[in-house]
Amino acid sequence: ARYDEIAQLLTGKATAQAADGVTWVQGLCAVLKVPSLAEFGLKEQDFPTIVAKSQRSSSMKGNPIELTEDELLEILKKANLPRRGSGRDASQGAGTAADRKQRTEDRKQRTEN
Repeated sequence: ARYDEIAQLLTGKATAQAADGVTWVQGLCAVLKVPSLAEFGLKEQDFPTIVAKSQRSSSMKGNPIELTEDELLEILKKANLPRRGSGRDASQGAGTAADRKQRTEDRKQRTEN
């Protein structure tokens, strides 16, 4: 439910689900031409070193769950793929300021009830 709500904020669609939010972010990355890690020279042979260092880093201690080595490798593999997506809807942002304000008010009411 939490990720669905984030997707709804990103897409501006009340019926959006988590997958819609992922699609929106992928589209935004395409519109902004965010390069993959491979475009920075990262190679798959570097992954074990990156994972090992990541697991020891202080920033990982703030994660709500501990990521396994396999999960970290999967994240790196996905981040290393060429970017895809048409940017569909991403350029529209999360709607107008009035739309965002209304969604914020709606969220407050749901939380209070």
